[in-house]
Amino acid sequence: MTTRSTHIARRWFLAVGLLLVLFVAAVVAMMWPTDGPLALANADENADENAETIDVVDDEARDDPEDGEVVAHEDGWFTERQASEGAEANAQYCAHCHGDDLMGGVGPPLAGDTFWQRWGGESVQAFFEVTRQTMPQDDPGSLSNETYAAITAFVLEVNDFPPGESDLPSDADELQALTIERGATGADAATEAADDEPGEAAVSDEAANDNDAGNDAGEDADADDADAERGDGEAWFTSEQAERGQDEYAQHCAACHGDDLQGDPPLVGDAFLAGYETVGELFDYTRESMPEGDPGSLDDDTYADVIAFILDRNEFPSGDDELDADDRDAMDDMPLDADADADATEAEDVDAEDAEAARDEDAEAEETVLRAISHTGGMSGDWTRSRRISTGAVPPEISPIRRS
Repeated sequence: MTTRSTHIARRWFLAVGLLLVLFVAAVVAMMWPTDGPLALANADENADENAETIDVVDDEARDDPEDGEVVAHEDGWFTERQASEGAEANAQYCAHCHGDDLMGGVGPPLAGDTFWQRWGGESVQAFFEVTRQTMPQDDPGSLSNETYAAITAFVLEVNDFPPGESDLPSDADELQALTIERGATGADAATEAADDEPGEAAVSDEAANDNDAGNDAGEDADADDADAERGDGEAWFTSEQAERGQDEYAQHCAACHGDDLQGDPPLVGDAFLAGYETVGELFDYTRESMPEGDPGSLDDDTYADVIAFILDRNEFPSGDDELDADDRDAMDDMPLDADADADATEAEDVDAEDAEAARDEDAEAEETVLRAISHTGGMSGDWTRSRRISTGAVPPEISPIRRS
């Protein structure tokens, strides 16, 4: 009886176990990603995940371009036609400052190393927006967004970005997704070429290091000279005024002279300072001729703030008192070309020394003649006295010389 019950129990366990296995198998089959009916419930979610994965792959591909290739979105961000229209717009609105070939003139270059140093790593939207808000200089924002997009396409084409099948949009979000960057071009390509010739590369590297060391030493010496010339002088403006001037400069001046004042022409360095004797002269010129498209359009205090910013970038010290636009006499007493002042002072000293030496020589020669005359009796004492007085050798109040 006991044995029969045991067999029955085992059969029930086997039956229940088999049913559980079949149930699990059925569920797995229904949820299988490709064939099962439940897979449809996750189809949209899987598609979204796949799309995100593709976007990530595309982004990584754009971030890691092939050597020598400019990074481009989908094989080109603009069309040849759009770039051609941008070239025409540039000739009409921009070339008088930036040049037909974008290599600069009155304004900074928009091609080559200068362009890459300024805009490399920035979004196309940043370039587009700065152009739209500040250009043309005499009427910013006056062109259509399509024209600004065409000009941007032309700038990109000149900087070796390849054309594609679609026009560059003017939508901010789309432009923000495009980054101005490139692979191994220009200096990078030169480095690769040097790697192919180890001997020449080693020589070039050594020469470059020597030049860098010499340049660093020269820059240190120049910095010391600048501190000696400008750091010991009086402070003519405050740091707050220079900061205000920086904001005004960015709005009215940077388009031509550059954010770092190294544009065309530059506003920093000894060559620039040598062009103006005093702060007053620089102030007058700036007020009468700038901004280029609308000279004299700013108030005098704004011009003074801009001058303060320029002085600050030229390593003049700041202090407690602002540069006063109403005190032109004070500006005329603020020398800019320290070297010229030093040379002029030195020349005056040399002239004074030469004049004094000449007078001494004349007096000595006169004394020699007088002694000779007095010993020979050839001239009267009155004539001798009058002669010495006329040459300045003896003042009139001195008694006449008597013959011995």
